[in-house]
Order: sequence, then C-alpha cells, then structure tokens
Amino acid sequence: MSDKYSKLKLSICIPSYNRGHRALELVEKLLKFKNNIGCELEVVLSNNGSDKNTAGYQVLKDVEDKRFKYHEFEYNNRYYGNFNQVIKMSTGDWCLLISDEDEIIEENLAYYVSIIKSNPNLAVIKAAGDEYDFDDDLIAQAGKEAIDKFYLRGAYLSGVMYNRKIITNHVIDYLHERYAVGSSMNKAYYYYPHLFVDFFALLHGDYFQCKRKLIKCGEAIDDQEKNDSKTIHMAEYTTLESRMEQMQGFVQLIADTEMSELIKITCFKATIEKYIFLMGYSKNIIKDIILQFMIALIEKSECKAVIDNKELFAEFIKNLFDAVF
Repeated sequence: MSDKYSKLKLSICIPSYNRGHRALELVEKLLKFKNNIGCELEVVLSNNGSDKNTAGYQVLKDVEDKRFKYHEFEYNNRYYGNFNQVIKMSTGDWCLLISDEDEIIEENLAYYVSIIKSNPNLAVIKAAGDEYDFDDDLIAQAGKEAIDKFYLRGAYLSGVMYNRKIITNHVIDYLHERYAVGSSMNKAYYYYPHLFVDFFALLHGDYFQCKRKLIKCGEAIDDQEKNDSKTIHMAEYTTLESRMEQMQGFVQLIADTEMSELIKITCFKATIEKYIFLMGYSKNIIKDIILQFMIALIEKSECKAVIDNKELFAEFIKNLFDAVF
C-alpha cells in the first residue's frame, strides 16, 4: 500500500438549503466521529443562499475546527451550483456526498475506507443505505461494464463517493460550462448534475457497489410551513414534460461524449429504459394528486349531507378513478 493511501483523506460533502437546523445537527455528529475510521476526515458544507431556517447556519459560520469548511452563497445557485461548489471545496483524496437530512453510520465508514485503500483504480462507489439496499458487493471495470451496472441506476445523492484524482475541479467546471452556461439549459444537468459526474467517472475508473449499509436516511419532509396548495402540488421535475426534457438532456450528454459505439448503444438503451419507467410513473403521480385533491374537497365540505356520507363519496371517487385511469 502506498504512503499516500495510508494517509488517505476523506471529505464528507454536504450541499444544504433552508435546513440550517438539520445541517448543524449533521455537522456536529460528523465532527464527533472517533479517530478509528482509517483516514483523515474533512467536513465540507455549502449553504445555497438560504432564506429560511437559517439559525443553524449562523452557528456553523462560527465553528472553529480545522476539519470543517463552510461556504455560503449570497443567492440561490440552484442545486447544480451548490453540488459543484461543495465538491470543489473538498481537499480530500475522495469525497462522500450526503444530503443534510441523512446520517452516516460511523461504525461502517472504516470498511469503505479500507475498500478505497485496496482498490486504487476505483472512480466511484455507491454505498448501501435506506434508499438502496444491495444484495451483494459488486465491482465493475471502467467503461461498458461500469456503465451497465451503474449508469442511471439510482439518482439518490447520499452515499455516492468520488475519487478526486478522476473527478477533478476541471471536470466539474467542464460539465457546468457545457451544460449550464448559455441560452439552452440542459434539464437533465439542471436536476441531476451528479449523474453527469457519475457518467464521467464510470468511463474513467472502476465502479464498486457495497451492500454494507452506510447511509441512514432522514425524513424527507418540507421543513417550511405547508398549506393546502403545497399538499396537491406536483414537483416540476416529475411532470411528463420535464421528464421528456430530461431524457433529451441525457441523450445530448451521450452524443457529446467520445466513446465506443458499443458503449453509446448501452447508454441509449439505459436512458430509454429509465425514462419509459419514469414517464409512466409521472402519470401515476398525476392520478394520485387529483385523487387526493378530490377527497380533500369532501373532507372540507360544509354540506352536512356530504359530511355524513364522506366515506361513501370517497369510495365513489376511487371507483371512478379505477375506471377512468
């Protein structure tokens, strides 16, 4: 084992927005990790111009710990901007991405560090967690094999690890300039910049998928005050129109990238498979939103006849939906 890898440094990278209380809790936990994980630890957090729930960020600004780096945008730079920033701030040999509402299982982190030290050709690692529960460990060589196993197979951020020798700041800047700057914003990059980074990593290094659980997912809720309109709101990225724009964005990425014809075919097949599934799922989301809205109208009705028979009306609506959809 090289001296460099025996002194490995891992950066835990946290893009955060409007959840200062959660960000503070996570950073405090990470800085209390014991020194038995097999590497030097760095914690990096970027606040994406938050304008709500900011008290925790004010505390984080004053943290005096050389292992912690904090950045704050004056304005919201969108997810892709904050994602890029938190990686570019990292100084570790590897970086581990985690959402501010999730947690890292400390006792299992040393195992992942040992995997990194034993496999210098790795470019990307996907760690198991509540969101992804893998049956087996899996390693795939760079190129077609890695693309087959990982490309578009999961979009959840927490638990993805990058080799910073491969995912350099130059790579981050290149992807941003090509797909976020100019008159036509690539919608796939807009929502999923980490999948563009995954793609580059898979072409230039090996992929490892690990079944040992590393990520404990927090409750993904809207921390801001909810109102009736939000409870029936369909997230923009889940609409059919948005899904089609996202697919076009990934097709552009494939077309732009120099690689063998066989790998391009593999990528196109994976993209088609993914978005046929997602477009069908979008239709189901629309159905559920409309159904919830109709039932909510009954529950809020001031008509006594409706109130007394709301269960009957709810069943009537559900039966209609089964027939129409």
